[in-house]
Amino acid sequence: MGIGASYGLSQLLGFFFTGLHGILPFLMLGVGIDDMFVIMQAWENLEEEERLKSFQERFGATMRHAGVAVTITSITDFLAFLTGATTVIPALASFCVYSAFGILFIYFFQVTFFLAWFSLDQRRVEDVRDGIICCWKKKDWEPSQCSQFDILGYMFTKLVVVLDSIPGKVVVILLTALLFGLGLYGTITLETDFDYADWLEDGTYLKTYLAENTKHFPANGDSAGVYTTALDYGKDLKNLNAMINDLKSLEGNNLQTNSIDSWVQPFIDSTNTQNNLSGADLLPDNPNYAEANFTKHIGEFLNGPGKMYSSNFEYNKENPTQVSLTKIKYTHILFDKTAKKLDAMNDVFDVVRKYSFTNKVFAYGESYANNLTIEIITAELIRNILISLCVIFLCSLFLIADIFAALLVLVVVTITVVNVAGYCNFWGLTVDTTFAIFVTISIGLCVDYSAHVAHGFMTETGTRGERMKNTMIKIGPAVLNGGISTFIAFVLLAGSSSKVFFTFFQIFFLVVWFGLFHGLIFLPVLLSLIGPASHRTEEAFGHKNLDSSWEGNGKENKGFEKNPPLAIISRTPTPTEANNTPTLPGEIQE
Repeated sequence: MGIGASYGLSQLLGFFFTGLHGILPFLMLGVGIDDMFVIMQAWENLEEEERLKSFQERFGATMRHAGVAVTITSITDFLAFLTGATTVIPALASFCVYSAFGILFIYFFQVTFFLAWFSLDQRRVEDVRDGIICCWKKKDWEPSQCSQFDILGYMFTKLVVVLDSIPGKVVVILLTALLFGLGLYGTITLETDFDYADWLEDGTYLKTYLAENTKHFPANGDSAGVYTTALDYGKDLKNLNAMINDLKSLEGNNLQTNSIDSWVQPFIDSTNTQNNLSGADLLPDNPNYAEANFTKHIGEFLNGPGKMYSSNFEYNKENPTQVSLTKIKYTHILFDKTAKKLDAMNDVFDVVRKYSFTNKVFAYGESYANNLTIEIITAELIRNILISLCVIFLCSLFLIADIFAALLVLVVVTITVVNVAGYCNFWGLTVDTTFAIFVTISIGLCVDYSAHVAHGFMTETGTRGERMKNTMIKIGPAVLNGGISTFIAFVLLAGSSSKVFFTFFQIFFLVVWFGLFHGLIFLPVLLSLIGPASHRTEEAFGHKNLDSSWEGNGKENKGFEKNPPLAIISRTPTPTEANNTPTLPGEIQE
């Protein structure tokens, strides 16, 4: 429903749809299902007192816990995608708009449509009705024993003990530092490279043709040229000649030797010889050389010794004697990486920018469009990452309401992004269009894992270690379920022959597992060591006398008989709490 609504609204607003948008269902499925697990986990985590309340109040209590966490991640994801939509790259901007609307609609449907159906199903459960034939009320139904054992809850009760121990903390910190060091090295050494042929699926006719053509008819290099528009050539001839000489200095490094095919020097030599110019009248240094002289001499040159250069000139249609465009050809060395092509192109640009002319002079080649695209994408990638991190920090600060907790979330997300980029390098990826798009949109997913844990930590009381343990037992299973379900959503893309889809798999594989590691392993250790103070006071957890309806809700209704969540890590009660602690029914007390 969220995907369909996103597609419809984005189309109505005029945002175009490309082949790249085909991965949106996988992305939305992975992002959207996480919050449903959080809502379900919040229902399971209801405290004893909350379980005694009416049906509507119990769902209110559920959303009081889950609603904030779901809102934090959804708003952060939404704003992170909107940040990507500010890019100058049209495909990325359109993709991020579709994604942002998808996140927004999924959030809306989760807290309305999903919750409504969840409540209906829970009524069925508590009324002990069949899951398929809902009108069939069972009389002798007993819950299976295996359904009463919380496997993930049990795992997290064991995990938190390890994370709260000194050896466990040391191992986690050292492992995180090692992973981050390798990730940082990979990020620094990440290369820029892009080939349009990579977008074609393996085995297609066009992909095979391009591969065979490159093999049997290899190119010598990328051809390009310096174009001069309607200059005042009488004034600009000296600078034009100096620019060509500077270009020749690039031969052997960026340009092929003797590849510059320029009419300028032959024109100067021919004009000086044909007109017996000498001394101060010699070109190109003659200060009195006028445009009228050039018009006369260039005509003589192109009709005589310079006839071979005629194809490099265009004349003004309204004034056939005026040169409107000329081309000076050159050929780059054949480079194997786009980064080297970028350096060679920028060296030529630097030479052209060095001189001033009376009109436009510019360099252009067929490969420059691809090179400039990659250069823009690289700059946009860094910009989008920095802006997204700022947005994540501000959203976390506003919604978690603690500056130190927001900083910890920012640190964890930053480490995750660096590791994802670095290990993509080890996996054979380079910076190109798909890499820039997927890394930009992955930031929104990176924050989900740590934001849930940080928010849960701020709502617990006790020591840092106790709050970390309680948080992990309460919210850890939902976060892990969300990460695993996200992975399952796109794991089938691992066998895709499309580079776009396989790159998506590679990046989001790293996002999920690094996100889970940093959110469920590293962040809890940080919080147990330097976590901020809780939002809630001890009095907020004071127990109230249990309503007598517990016997009816908990004992007579077998559909509601499931044991309360695994015990929250205990702490020594205050004298006041000890005096006020009620006597629970035997089964619950035990």
